[in-house]
Amino acid sequence: MVPQRETPAGTERAELLKKRGVATLLSVSPRKVDDLQRQGLPHVRLSARCIRYPRAAVLEWVVSRTIGGR
Repeated sequence: MVPQRETPAGTERAELLKKRGVATLLSVSPRKVDDLQRQGLPHVRLSARCIRYPRAAVLEWVVSRTIGGR
């Protein structure tokens, strides 16, 4: 039997999204995600061709760019 790993209290696993997941989340095309990445959209480069986007960081980035509202 393999023991289960426990995460330290107060921490959680970051959800990493692929480009299509970010495009769906933001209701834009995958090509637009590339443009947003060049404009500072948070991402993690895992290898030369593998890029992932931390969901929480993407949402914070969107909030930081929000104009108006409450």
